[in-house]
Amino acid sequence: MDILQQIFEVVNKRQPLYQERYTHRRVTKLSEETGEVSEAFLSVTSESNGKNKTFEDVREEAVDSAIVALDIALTKFPGEEDWDDEQLYTAVEDMIAKKLKKWKKKLKDKTDIM
Repeated sequence: MDILQQIFEVVNKRQPLYQERYTHRRVTKLSEETGEVSEAFLSVTSESNGKNKTFEDVREEAVDSAIVALDIALTKFPGEEDWDDEQLYTAVEDMIAKKLKKWKKKLKDKTDIM
């Protein structure tokens, strides 16, 4: 089973349909997680590294961020209530493929990926 499928199953068991209060909390959680990526990176790349962070900490926080982002992406939003699991999963897979293609092009063209 691939990683996306595993996250999909966890999300579907938790709350497969959009509920504003839960989605709002997850979006806020994503902001928190990305802040932790930044904090770990700034610490590990500073001269003092006062928080004793490692690049493993940076990776761990990045993975946390990715999981929360995919949790949000795998939510059935308003207008999608009638979608079956396959429709939702395929929509997210297709979007990932589209965004990955764009990311690859930017890397190949050596354009700013920010």
